[in-house]
Amino acid sequence: MPKATTGAQVLEREPTKEEMIAEWKRSMDEGVDPFIVIPNGWDTPEDARRKAGNEMVWEAKKIRAQADAEKNAIEKQRLIDKADVLATTGRKMGGNISREIDQELARNIVANERILDARMAWLDAQKKGDEAGKKQAEQDAREARKMGGTIPNCDTEEMKRMVGNQMILSAKILWAEADKEHDPANKETAEKLAAKGRAMGGTITLQDDLADAQRMIGNEMIWGVKQIWADPKQANGDANQAVASAAYAREHMGGTITIDHSIEEAERVVADNRSHTPSKYGNSKGRAWNGVFNKAEWENHAQFFYDTDRKAGGDKWANDNLFLAELILYGSPKEAEWAKNNINKVTKSSGGQGGQGNADYWRNKIVEEAKYWVGKIPYCRDTKISTMVLDKEKWPPYMDCSDFTSSVYKTILDIEIGQTTRDQKDRGVEKTYAELTQGDLILFDWDHDDVPDHVGIYISDGDFIHEVGNNTDSGNLSNPKENVKIENLNDSWGPKYGTLKNNIYKIIRIIQDNNNVINIRKNGEKPLPGYEPQQDQAVQKVESEGRNITDEDYNGVNDSTLGKKVETTAELANLEEKDILARTIFGECCSGEEDFGQESVAWTIINRKMSGAHGSTYKEVVLARGQYAAVTGAARDTGLARDPLKSSGNLSAWKKAVYIAGLMLDGKTNEIPNRIGSGMYFRTSRWFEPALNPNYVRIVNGNQYQLYADKNWNNIKDIQTFGDNTYFNYGTK
Repeated sequence: MPKATTGAQVLEREPTKEEMIAEWKRSMDEGVDPFIVIPNGWDTPEDARRKAGNEMVWEAKKIRAQADAEKNAIEKQRLIDKADVLATTGRKMGGNISREIDQELARNIVANERILDARMAWLDAQKKGDEAGKKQAEQDAREARKMGGTIPNCDTEEMKRMVGNQMILSAKILWAEADKEHDPANKETAEKLAAKGRAMGGTITLQDDLADAQRMIGNEMIWGVKQIWADPKQANGDANQAVASAAYAREHMGGTITIDHSIEEAERVVADNRSHTPSKYGNSKGRAWNGVFNKAEWENHAQFFYDTDRKAGGDKWANDNLFLAELILYGSPKEAEWAKNNINKVTKSSGGQGGQGNADYWRNKIVEEAKYWVGKIPYCRDTKISTMVLDKEKWPPYMDCSDFTSSVYKTILDIEIGQTTRDQKDRGVEKTYAELTQGDLILFDWDHDDVPDHVGIYISDGDFIHEVGNNTDSGNLSNPKENVKIENLNDSWGPKYGTLKNNIYKIIRIIQDNNNVINIRKNGEKPLPGYEPQQDQAVQKVESEGRNITDEDYNGVNDSTLGKKVETTAELANLEEKDILARTIFGECCSGEEDFGQESVAWTIINRKMSGAHGSTYKEVVLARGQYAAVTGAARDTGLARDPLKSSGNLSAWKKAVYIAGLMLDGKTNEIPNRIGSGMYFRTSRWFEPALNPNYVRIVNGNQYQLYADKNWNNIKDIQTFGDNTYFNYGTK
């Protein structure tokens, strides 16, 4: 390592923390800049002091934790004084771990900077051929991960990016603290720190609020820990503290990556966080994508279901599919997998009362039919088999690729799309690879001679289904590899063919986005078959009756002391009762429309207070653990409540929530319309469907609903559906 100098000596090694502190004190006494230089590729003298200061602040936080646990008053005060002196000294040295950063996050920041230091030392040792130096650097990195560092053994630029993002988060926390204390000097320090973090590749922007920045860092921490856990040698065989850091990231920073996410899925979430790509779907709750399936594709599906569901009269099929599409986008990996497996099972009865069909529904039907035949129809190319209606009682003896695609379309839509790939290439409407959606025909040209050789049907996420093989002998159909199969366009078939998507000749769409079919182009468009939405008779729907609260009631409400922005759920819990009550109502329903939404939330709170089950005051009820996520949940759930005026922009809705909260506290609940009866709990009506959510909802004995909670199936009662929600109470287990 290049020599590092202090005012007193020239070092043949990197200075210790104690030497850096001594040098800083000397410079303060003499009124000159310190001479320490740590030439590891990313440090400046200022960085060296900052990191040494961070180590001191972290040490101070550990001592303060000891003081909090100390029962002897004299010893307790001694520890507090020691911690305060150490923290003050560390911050004077440039340490950027503020008072608002707790011990766990402080440890992670220090450990991650040690990991990056170790990498830079390793690179320097490699350049010099210093094997002992490399081994020492590797050991230093392992020890840092063992103490809770979450940067895995990745490339150097990624390490810098992760440390840079933590710098920007620290800067945001420091800036918020300085703003609260009207401290311009610390604001300037925070801005310089953020600039340093961005220079290192940090991707958190000025536009990201503190909660978003915490969530992004939380996800980076969890992603890193997953890699360390997969290779615990990175942490000297002990990844327990790193795992504790991941748990902290989920519980306190809003990290959305779960235990069930694979490393690859977690990486996709982190990449999406960093890209700041706006959602293509009107994701009103601001939920974070789970990284499991193709985001753009499922956002397009979700938007379609949402638009269809909002048409006059509603649409139960679209409502059910929207629930599943949102699970695919935002649920846990297990929920997403379950929803994707079940989305094609949500059906409509056909015929009946007419009405135009639905493109996504029929695309799903095409894919569902094709997937049924996986492994069931041997491949053979001859002219004896042609397009047919597929019969599940009498399987075809064999087919080739275009026989299969044409038969699937014949079976579902009763149309002839052509017997051969050369016929099918001229049907429908040609689309680009980026536009691929369910049910599209994918034609391949293996020889790249501008003539299609093969065809399949697209499913989603790069998967497609096709009848595949080389067999031409109908008397020899025993090869299991030559059959209907699902493969991925990113798969490779070896040197001859390479990646499958590189052999695509054309993409043809038969079912158009406007709910029409285009088959033979000169014949134009024809509407899809009609359908009749199914009606749910199991739960009674309450119709809206009576006077609603209108803007004439609440426009003049005085909310001048309420709704101020707070950063954490702890701050929410310290608000006065009217403020937290209004934020709960608004956070659970930010609509100010005359739809009884906020009134219904209010009545669940009123009913719970009257029951005494969750507290004797409204504040106790809404802050009870696990009840109202809008004020007690993770950062992604509490955004509206933490900043009701900025998060929504709907001042009218906020004023309505304040007005309703005032009625509740004034004992005027009779002036709040009740459309939910005695219900204390609610779920979306989509969640309440046993067919859609069999792990949590079932019907027994003909009409008794049961929900799975606390490891038991519980009878529920007082069930009423109003708006998009179902309200209920728990009965016996």
